[in-house]
Order: sequence, then C-alpha cells, then structure tokens
Amino acid sequence: MNPEKARHYLKKYWACKLNKYEENELRTFFLSSALPDDLKPYRSLFELAIQEKCISRPVKKTKARKAFTIELTRHAAAVVIFGALIGSAYWLTKAGKSAETAANYTEINDPDKAYRKTKEALLLVSRMLREKNKIDEDIAQLHLLNKYIKPKKKKI
Repeated sequence: MNPEKARHYLKKYWACKLNKYEENELRTFFLSSALPDDLKPYRSLFELAIQEKCISRPVKKTKARKAFTIELTRHAAAVVIFGALIGSAYWLTKAGKSAETAANYTEINDPDKAYRKTKEALLLVSRMLREKNKIDEDIAQLHLLNKYIKPKKKKI
C-alpha cells in the first residue's frame, strides 16, 4: 500500500467508516517496517491493538447485532401474519353477510317499499364509496410522504 492510500484509510479509520478488509490492509501497512516519518507515530496504536487483541469493531458485537436483526425480523413477520389473519377473518365475515343478504332476496310488489329498499341500497353503496375514497386519500398521502422520506443507502 502506498502512503497516500494509508493516509486516506487513516481518515476513514478515525471516522469509523473502514470496512474489515480496508482495516486489515491498514493494520498490515502500519506493522510493516517501511513507514514514512509522518505516519510512524500511528504504528504504536496498531501494535497495541494486536497485543491486546483489540479490534475497533468486535466480532461479538457484530454477531449480537445480527442476532437482534434476525429476532426483530421474526417479530415483524409474526405481526404481519397476525394482521393478515385478522384482515382475512374480517373480510370473510363481511363477505358472508353480503351472501346472506343476497340469499334473502325477495320480490317486492309495493312501490313505496321498493323505493325505500332502493334508497337504502343506494345509501349503502354511497357509504362504501366514501370509505373507499377515504382509503384512496390516505394512500395518496402516504405516497406523498414517501417522496419526502428517502431511505438511507447503505455504504458497502
């Protein structure tokens, strides 16, 4: 490794932005015998890290973080499945009620009664359309929010 690259890696090292490969490369460079004079003071830091087996990002912490992520994913999946089951049960219950309504269909001969039933049916359709429009508005607001909330890209 050349000294310029080592200086660049050293800046990234202090900012905690080195990956393991770069960190190992930097450590190997500082433990080599040929170092420029301005980089020699940093050698003791890397020698101490080797002696104490101290690594800037411990493996146990990485494993713990991975285990936490897996556990969190399991819980999230359970919540999604539970929500899907509740939603399915609700939908099936609603579908069963509309099937019962259709099964109870009878012919109405009285014009006033037919008018009332038609008005009730139209009010029901109107209410359902308003609910759908409210859901559509909520979805549109979520899409609008997504334009302003951009996920952070992971640096590899």
